[in-house]
Amino acid sequence: MPLSQAIILGAIQGFTEFLPVSSSGHLIFIPAIFGWQDQGLAFDIVVHLGTLIAVLIYTKKTLLRLCNAVVFPKKETLHDRRLAIYLLGSVIPVALVGLFLGSNIRSHAIIGISFIVWGIVLWFADRYSKTLPDDKKVNTLKKTNATQIMWMSLAQILALIPGTSRSGITMTAGLFGKLSKKMAAEISFLMAIPVIGAASVLTIKDMVGVGVINASFPSLIVGFLVSCVTAMLAMKWLMSLVEKWGFAPFAYYRIIVGVIIVLVLA
Repeated sequence: MPLSQAIILGAIQGFTEFLPVSSSGHLIFIPAIFGWQDQGLAFDIVVHLGTLIAVLIYTKKTLLRLCNAVVFPKKETLHDRRLAIYLLGSVIPVALVGLFLGSNIRSHAIIGISFIVWGIVLWFADRYSKTLPDDKKVNTLKKTNATQIMWMSLAQILALIPGTSRSGITMTAGLFGKLSKKMAAEISFLMAIPVIGAASVLTIKDMVGVGVINASFPSLIVGFLVSCVTAMLAMKWLMSLVEKWGFAPFAYYRIIVGVIIVLVLA
């Protein structure tokens, strides 16, 4: 794999992993546009690990607080302890469905339709959030409840379909669950940690079974570094953007890209 391709794919993975635009969809249709060969399991692993490191760094303060609540339980940290358990358990629904059904869909038509459909749903979720008074929205982690986390967890199952976007579908569920826009994004970031970790382990298992690494070491290092840096930038940009403009720009982007995919590649 040329280093230029590794840089582009690493940037795409890093920048789109935590935005509501589908990283898997981009990694399928963009190589198709340029006529690139599949990047392979090894490259997929390292760029996902890059985004995992990025989200661990970005959410470190919250993670330390939640871990402290679990390791040193106190009455005043009960909610943090429960939240930590909910977040760890959030991977279970998508993991079970993924193990039994898998996710080998690579149809450009399905990806394009997913971009469009979930873009529209995200737009409605954004509009719904705007109609709620501020005092009706959950603005802090301490006010979240099990039901909100559960719906966001279940929503991740839909992300097994490329073009849906794990971040997008969880943020959408969070908005409909009366979370503020920033809180929906923050919880989506936290939920990404067990999901990306579990997905990386399963991908490594598949790669060991195949026994083939079809990417050069420099390409893997470059992909890892680029995905990590761009993921950090994407999370910071998203939090500032949703506070000012909401999720509507991403909804419009999804719909436009989805139409292009259907017309050009399907």
